[in-house]
Amino acid sequence: MEHSFYELLSKYGNEIKGVIYGAFLFLNINTEVVNILLILMLIDTFFGIGKSFRLKVKITMARLLEGIMSKTMCLFIPMVVALAAKGLGYDMKALPDAILKVLVVAEAISIITSFYVMRTGKEPKDVDIVTMLLNSIRKGLMSIVHAFLKKVEEPLPVENNNDNKI
Repeated sequence: MEHSFYELLSKYGNEIKGVIYGAFLFLNINTEVVNILLILMLIDTFFGIGKSFRLKVKITMARLLEGIMSKTMCLFIPMVVALAAKGLGYDMKALPDAILKVLVVAEAISIITSFYVMRTGKEPKDVDIVTMLLNSIRKGLMSIVHAFLKKVEEPLPVENNNDNKI
């Protein structure tokens, strides 16, 4: 018996949302900002569809699903950073919250840009804030790894104890 993706999503949608929400609570991530981000992502999706109509770009189901999946994956960025910090023994509540707030700003800019395109029919130069954020997170994590590896590679000082002579 084979189930479609939509049947599974409708059947287990609330459980999936509960697990994700629980993970945000466990990681001490501000769920209010997550809710605002979700609303902005929904609005941005509708504005993106409007922008596509204005620019006469064909909207396909595959492209729409790709956009929705991309937005959903953005929610996992602060979770991954918070999990990495928790795994390393750091209490970094501020960093995941800051990442969420940058994502909120990126969604707001995307909505405003889509509205601008719908009004004027001209598309401005695209600035991908999410890619810039991902690059910054990657560089920050790499610096943590390099600092850790330097500590591991440094030889430990050995005390020269003459008490062990026979």
